[in-house]
Amino acid sequence: MANTQIDSNSTRRKGIGAKRPHEKGFALLLATLSLLFLVPLAGLAIDAGMAYIIKTRLSVAVDSACLSAARSLNRGLTLAEQRDAARGVALRYFNANFPQDHFGTTGIAPIVDINETQVRMRTVTVNATRRAPLYFMPILGEHYADVNVIGQATRRDSNVIMVLDRSGSMQINNSVTPMKNAAVKFAQSFANGTDQLGLVVFNGGATRAMEPTQNFLSTSPSITSKINSIGAAGATNQTAALNAAYDMLITINQPGAVNAIVFFTDGIANGVTANFNNRNDNGELDLIKSGSSCSYKDNDRIGVIAYGGHPNTTSTNSWGLYKHTSTSLTAGDSAISYLNGCAMASDLSDVRYDIARIPYKDYWGNRTAGFLGAKSVTYTNVSSPRNLANASMNTVADQANKIRANATLQPVIYSIGLAPETGNYAIEDEFMKQVANAPDSAYFNSSQQIGMYIYVPLTQQNDGLQEAFDRIAAEILRLSL
Repeated sequence: MANTQIDSNSTRRKGIGAKRPHEKGFALLLATLSLLFLVPLAGLAIDAGMAYIIKTRLSVAVDSACLSAARSLNRGLTLAEQRDAARGVALRYFNANFPQDHFGTTGIAPIVDINETQVRMRTVTVNATRRAPLYFMPILGEHYADVNVIGQATRRDSNVIMVLDRSGSMQINNSVTPMKNAAVKFAQSFANGTDQLGLVVFNGGATRAMEPTQNFLSTSPSITSKINSIGAAGATNQTAALNAAYDMLITINQPGAVNAIVFFTDGIANGVTANFNNRNDNGELDLIKSGSSCSYKDNDRIGVIAYGGHPNTTSTNSWGLYKHTSTSLTAGDSAISYLNGCAMASDLSDVRYDIARIPYKDYWGNRTAGFLGAKSVTYTNVSSPRNLANASMNTVADQANKIRANATLQPVIYSIGLAPETGNYAIEDEFMKQVANAPDSAYFNSSQQIGMYIYVPLTQQNDGLQEAFDRIAAEILRLSL
């Protein structure tokens, strides 16, 4: 038998793990082909990522332009001026957030359209397109990608009634000028020709100084002129003023708009308005004393019982009957004309000799006591300032509640209180919060519109009042968007 020798080295070289030459070539070919697909895919991912970043930044710029334009629709006295101003604002905000050639992009200025899309509603539309360069896709013949973003912001028109205190303490504390300055700037925050503004001022009586109008800045006399004409004197009949403001909103009757009342005062309410006679009005009998010298006790005597000084005095200091309405922006309170035979006809401080008691309800049906959050009242005591103050504040709170309870108009009330931080003339913060239905009020009603109360210390009235009115203007405009 022949001997067979096995070459172990040769066996190892030709074992299972060895690659043949044609296999190496196939792997190289496969890797090359993979690169032809992977490189474009990687480039597409990078270019798509850049396009996404550009679109995100473009969206921010468009949204900013829309909102700023909508907020600035108050600039100008005519609709054309307002549209032009809003377009200019939109472009400035857009360019600030997305400058020319940002990320290497090109394109024309965005298109800004402003149209009335519904009654009492204007819509700002900003349409922006930018051509973004592609860095990897040109190998496939694509050099640019167009990125388009369209944004809209809708602004509801606003109906705002300003209710301003012109009582005597405003003059004593040199508060008239700071109030005027703040109120004038506040009015200029709204759009003449589309928004509607009205003005009520009050002391012992309420004056409908300007009925609501869209041309509040351009009419003659303008709301600016009316505000600057205000002179202070008299008492503080807050209920009559709020009732007049509410009547203005009802007359406008625009549920789709923002309906707001801005209520400013520097003191505590000190007047109850009623028809003081001995007829059965609102379930009331014998508001005139049987022993009074008043003639014709069953006849109408619609007037205001008020008090002088601060409410915490222990002295007898009641006055009446004053008129609850006025046509003057400067005069003080005046007595009603029908006081035949009454002791108060010759001296208004003698009202206690003629009036038997505080009524259960005031002239507009507001309760003087007896509801959640109401202050304690002794009906038969018409001489105590504290008792009259409590009854007065109760009618204000009840009137405010009726205003906010209107589910159709959904009015919102903003209150501003100007007073010393402490002492007998300090504002009662909880009462002002209750009027506005502020969230931190002990009597907050979640089913009604949420308002805001801002307290301004008397020592900070110049800047403080301006900041308060500016803050409320911004809040109303925020609601309109």
